[in-house]
Amino acid sequence: PIEDGKAEIYDGATFHVYEEGRLTRKVEYVHGVLHLGFDVYVQEPERTAAQLEALGIDLGRLREAEWKGRPAWVVGAAAGDETTPQFWVEKERLLCTRVVWKRPTGVLDVEMGRFEPLGEGFIAAELVFKRDGRPVVREDYASFRLVDRMDPALFDTATLKTSGPLP
Repeated sequence: PIEDGKAEIYDGATFHVYEEGRLTRKVEYVHGVLHLGFDVYVQEPERTAAQLEALGIDLGRLREAEWKGRPAWVVGAAAGDETTPQFWVEKERLLCTRVVWKRPTGVLDVEMGRFEPLGEGFIAAELVFKRDGRPVVREDYASFRLVDRMDPALFDTATLKTSGPLP
């Protein structure tokens, strides 16, 4: 619940972590899932390339593969390599279905699936986060929608909004 004051706000380069409504830490972070799941469609290709290179992905390495029964492209790693930073794109719909990168805590492998139509595109309604091959977090979204406007106070990293209507 928002009233508990626990939150994480990601501003594109830093996670701002709050406990009891107070900022407790800031962590610089390149978020592969957000960049490949959303930002890639609206930002300059050079910015996306820089973000992917910051994750350690070799953009010069490309191969074909299959992911969950669908033809895919894999960027960044050779066949059978499950730990080198890489991302997978479903060929037919050009949707990112998997991102692998290294973190101080181990290899993070995020599988995106159950794509649902949203606006003129799709959204991954299911995400499975694995650390060193073991599932650690699963996100299942039962409902989602586009909104015309969100209160900028929700993303103000200097303060955390802990009451009032959410979109």
